[in-house]
Amino acid sequence: MPRLQKILAQAGVASRRHAEELIQAGRVTINGRVATLGQSAEYSDRIAVDGKTIQVSEGHKTYLLYKPKGVITTASDESGRRTVLELMPDVPGLHPVGRLDRLTEGLLILTTDGDLTLKLTHPRYQHEKEYRIWTEDEVTDEDLDRLEEGVELEDGITQPALARRAPEGLYLTIREGRNRQVRRMMDAIGKPVRRLVRVRLGGLTLRGVAPGEHRHLTEREIEVLLQETCSPRERTRLHEEWDYVKYGFGKRHGRAQPREESPGTTGQDATLTAGRRANQPPKGRGAKSTESATETRPLRRPRSAERDVRNGTRRKR
Repeated sequence: MPRLQKILAQAGVASRRHAEELIQAGRVTINGRVATLGQSAEYSDRIAVDGKTIQVSEGHKTYLLYKPKGVITTASDESGRRTVLELMPDVPGLHPVGRLDRLTEGLLILTTDGDLTLKLTHPRYQHEKEYRIWTEDEVTDEDLDRLEEGVELEDGITQPALARRAPEGLYLTIREGRNRQVRRMMDAIGKPVRRLVRVRLGGLTLRGVAPGEHRHLTEREIEVLLQETCSPRERTRLHEEWDYVKYGFGKRHGRAQPREESPGTTGQDATLTAGRRANQPPKGRGAKSTESATETRPLRRPRSAERDVRNGTRRKR
């Protein structure tokens, strides 16, 4: 028979530690009686928190959802707006992990596992969140530098990020989770967001899921999700799928190929040529054609700190 705090965590009420605090405060009852810390319960028992009966099923359910634009990340809405739970199966205790604002699209995790929610949302775990951003105006190298070094917002300077130019915008990878952080960062550098999609969380991407669709995550996929980041190869594949396909430079789920090769350009040089060409927006729009357009910039310390590194140990840009 499982401990009560485990059942509360499975129901998505709280993490196990917070569940223990709820029990100690006398806010949890089992079949009408106040529960005590360390007490066990059956899944069939009537368990309530602050007088509200919770629903829980044995075992966890975790889903990946491609949240469409216009859907809000909450269980219910007094204004009658569409919520993410309306797109999901009716699973007791299912709740979104973190949130995406109404106008933001992309990867959202929903689970019945309170412990998983804590691991994905607590600041100490530092999971990467990668966004594909479309802007009205051209993104410059100076813009990328500012984003990487930290942008001053009303609630403090952001942590160093990873910024990479893309057609009509950029990719931005952050480890924080402030409210509307990406949009505020872009506003702060004078490049408001036209469209925003979260394309990766930890080691998991949107591959194979269309807007409004969801799929159940396996235990292995949850392990990948809990990775802080993804491999450079996976990052390249992700960018190929979002940009190379859109602009006709390759096929989905495969390495991008150049439309044509220059004489004498083969092998690795051909792949590099394809990468550079793929990151050039259509003529008359977006960024200039430079090597920095394809450079994958690491999450790094601010440039001012880099200047203090000596003896050839400074990270190259």
